[in-house]
Amino acid sequence: MGRMKGLARAGLVVAAAYIATVSWKIVAQAKEKEIDEVDYILVLGAKVNEKGPSLALQERIKTAASLALKHKEATIVCSGGQGSDEPIAEAEAIRNGLIAEGIAAGRLVVEGCSTSTRENVAFSKRQLKDPSARGVIVTNSFHLYRASSLAQDYGLDVVGMPASTPREIRSIAWIREYAAIAYYYLQKSLPCLRKTSES
Repeated sequence: MGRMKGLARAGLVVAAAYIATVSWKIVAQAKEKEIDEVDYILVLGAKVNEKGPSLALQERIKTAASLALKHKEATIVCSGGQGSDEPIAEAEAIRNGLIAEGIAAGRLVVEGCSTSTRENVAFSKRQLKDPSARGVIVTNSFHLYRASSLAQDYGLDVVGMPASTPREIRSIAWIREYAAIAYYYLQKSLPCLRKTSES
């Protein structure tokens, strides 16, 4: 019984240390940054509802539109496939949202096949004329650490730009992200866990 309690305490200590470390990394990555001239803006998809982009995706679109208006020569890559419960691909929703914000359609590239953050990055890289070019990756603040880490894993030269995380989803988003980052670390340790299509 005492051994079980000791293991439980040790587990709690490890979990607390993990959460504290990951929280620090998420917060540090999510700070606003000065963006110099860039060649492309990569906008990661999020849930699309029947009535349109989710709150999280709306924030990503707004942030990307603001960047696109400042960096008028940059190509914008809209990334995200269509889930079984989504009316259109997330990339198409991003494209439509950016056009509604005044961004010219000719600047937009659609990557509409990805089903995960890893695939967002891997498949979007294929859309770039020069994968070594300087880019900005746009996603919600809670998601930016993992997204930026994956971009670096795939050799992309990017800086992260955080979109706001809507208050309505903040708690559940952070809880899910702790689990997603743990799996990301596991994938780095065990590459066999990655799908071949993502490589």
